[in-house]
Amino acid sequence: MPDPAGSDARIYLTGDLGVRGQDGCLIHVGREDFQVKIRGFRIDVSEIEIALRALEGIEDAVVVGRQEGTAEQRLVAYFVPTTQPPITVTKLRQGLARVLPDYMIPSAFLPMDAIPQTPNGKTDRLRLPLPSRNRPDLENPFLPPRTEMETELAAIWAEVLGLDQVGIHDNFLELGGDSLLATRISAQLMRRFKVDLPINTLFESPTVAKMAEILLNGRARTTGEEDLGRILREVESLSDEETRNHLKNS
Repeated sequence: MPDPAGSDARIYLTGDLGVRGQDGCLIHVGREDFQVKIRGFRIDVSEIEIALRALEGIEDAVVVGRQEGTAEQRLVAYFVPTTQPPITVTKLRQGLARVLPDYMIPSAFLPMDAIPQTPNGKTDRLRLPLPSRNRPDLENPFLPPRTEMETELAAIWAEVLGLDQVGIHDNFLELGGDSLLATRISAQLMRRFKVDLPINTLFESPTVAKMAEILLNGRARTTGEEDLGRILREVESLSDEETRNHLKNS
């Protein structure tokens, strides 16, 4: 960029972020290309990378924010495991949950043989692959739906979570679910089964099998079309922050 003072000098944008202290010193606060906004929070992904590398079973890790189409941006973690088979997503999420808030835990984790590098030895983020639709590697084995109800619920979960399949005992959060996706699943369930289903129900019963039990045992209150329409409008208009506050107060 040209010097705003009018000299022949040029200003080069480094991508570093900083603030100037009262003594005139610049304080480095991160990199612009490492800053992402997830569910209303400004996040420096390097903090998540440090937490990942500190976990047993991780040799290296990179985290990026990805957005597909009109969907919300989400965090995707790429890691090089030290063992085969790699550490499971269940253990990764549990380890990160001990040191990071929930909104900083990635939605997807992809094991890799090596993190791609540029010729000068920096991480080549452009060569990181897109997340697949494969079910993540969880601690519990995959168990397919056993009933018509479970089949329908698993299909709804898979559609909202962007996965090819969901097992009946797979935990919603371990599959990459969050408060925003919870509102979408709750809205679909209320529309399909004509019930008043509080959002926190999905967090209290976070598997297809448990949700099917609630619906089949009549533990979800049925409602008329008029009330259902009103409830759906309220749920679908909730922001992610409003949903989180609602869950905390429930």
